[in-house]
Amino acid sequence: MNQILLQEWNTPFHAFPFDQIRQEDYEPAIHHLLHEAKAEIQAIAQNQESPSFSNTIEALEKAGLQLNRVVEAFFNINSAETNGYIQETAQKLAPQLAAYSNDMLLNRDLFHRVKEVYDHRHAQDLSPEQSRLLE
Repeated sequence: MNQILLQEWNTPFHAFPFDQIRQEDYEPAIHHLLHEAKAEIQAIAQNQESPSFSNTIEALEKAGLQLNRVVEAFFNINSAETNGYIQETAQKLAPQLAAYSNDMLLNRDLFHRVKEVYDHRHAQDLSPEQSRLLE
């Protein structure tokens, strides 16, 4: 697997380094990052601290960022410069990514944490931007 997909990209404007990525690199990288993102979501959902904007909402905003970047790069290639291999890989990855999204959105513990933050939003000193995220 090309490790460039698992690193921060040191490119102008954080543009995707497509010239350094082979089509075979996406699937193993996405599997690895899916595993990491699931662990991040689980850690948020099972956090024993009282739910707060920081340990719940901000943590959710940061969870899976690298996965999102790599998936975005992959599906850009799938749209702009596809081939049989890329299309086959997309068909394999799509259900896994949908399952990850469903598992996160339907996670009962995570929902209760977000609801707790929302229900107590007026008791917190939230910025207008933070309040907007809770709407």
